[in-house]
Amino acid sequence: MPTKIDLFTSASWQQGTRLVLPVVIVALVACSRPTGVASPYHSWVGEVENNRGNLVITNRAGYTLAERSTLRPIATIGLAEGPDEYMLGRTWALAVDRQHVVVVDPSVPRIGVYDHAGVHLFDLGRAGQGPGEFLAPDSAGISADGRIIVRDRAGPKFEVFGVDGTHLDSWRITPSHMRNSPGHRIRVASDGTAYMPGFRTEPDGTQLRTIWAYSEESTPSPHVSAPVKEEELGHQWMGIGPIRVPFAPEPVWATGPDGALVKAGRAGYSITLQAADGTWTTIRREADPVPTTSDERDWHRRFATYQARAANGTHLTWQGPDIPSGKPFVRSIHVDRSGRIWVLRPGPGKPQSPCDESPEQTLRKWPITPCWVDRMLIDVVDADGRLATSIADPDGDFFAGRQGIIATSGDVVARSGEHDGIYQVRLYRLEPQPEP
Repeated sequence: MPTKIDLFTSASWQQGTRLVLPVVIVALVACSRPTGVASPYHSWVGEVENNRGNLVITNRAGYTLAERSTLRPIATIGLAEGPDEYMLGRTWALAVDRQHVVVVDPSVPRIGVYDHAGVHLFDLGRAGQGPGEFLAPDSAGISADGRIIVRDRAGPKFEVFGVDGTHLDSWRITPSHMRNSPGHRIRVASDGTAYMPGFRTEPDGTQLRTIWAYSEESTPSPHVSAPVKEEELGHQWMGIGPIRVPFAPEPVWATGPDGALVKAGRAGYSITLQAADGTWTTIRREADPVPTTSDERDWHRRFATYQARAANGTHLTWQGPDIPSGKPFVRSIHVDRSGRIWVLRPGPGKPQSPCDESPEQTLRKWPITPCWVDRMLIDVVDADGRLATSIADPDGDFFAGRQGIIATSGDVVARSGEHDGIYQVRLYRLEPQPEP
């Protein structure tokens, strides 16, 4: 069991630090005061604080890989017309390893396995309720030896397949675990353990954010638990119905490759990772929020009013707090098996035309064509907590807005989304840009 979340059972940080920063490691072990670190690689500057085994890494400036990187397209899966295996509905989940891409399409339902060139290899299982079958697949992951584990909400159960698609096993999911895991996808560790995030309530009423561990050799158990702070349960509401205030920070959390609980703070650029043994690592970055323009805020206010009126009546008016002048630092978090953290965050707004300029006046129309979408920014953080590189506006509109799923493995990134009415999965490779 790992004792430090930032290591993610990988020796890369330990080896790299011993080679590059031997004096700093001695300082970290010997005292708990912040220690300044300047890397010779791309002028990374920051601080590492060790407080009785709990680490705080502060990124002040620079990068360990490159200041800017791009995502080079390498393949696209998804056609408007063609063979069934290349026609996708709305994708609910993706899984990627160094050879395969697993696409979970609940509309059929169908789970397709492709290579990194986008070539279909085989499908997993079929629709049904028996072993190797599923009715509502919603998540998948791949172990180090190539086993593919799929969660079926309708079971609820896990279906386990071999690297060639052969069905191997079925694991039942405790129904209460499934009910308390709304919208949260599983993570599959190197050894094939399936980690499923959710909630549980103690006898005294305390609610705990919990990651359950499932495997073929043991009964399900709470792997990591942490109290759910009151401010994490709710969102900042408008006061005119159950509609969130645009650009208000929301709780963001994910699961690490070995069951670590990963969550983003609501204030500032901060990500905390908690291990099963209770130790934690906090990664911070000194950065300013991306500003929102007045035109952007005005349109989002009108759209939020439309949502509230459509659900609760035309008499509603805005009664909530002001829309923030800056965007949240974190939209979503993804941690690959190496421990590298991909932080997706909203960038500058991009105006669109034509669009629905006054959606609050057209209550029966859906979907609304937005006048503003967020360009996407991606920060890539090494397993040791140091900022590796940043990616600005990857692939334009395909990464814009809130929709879509992302999965990563090493330098390969898969993203699902809709483009010109066609649902697609696009594959990219991370490429650092040379410094001028």
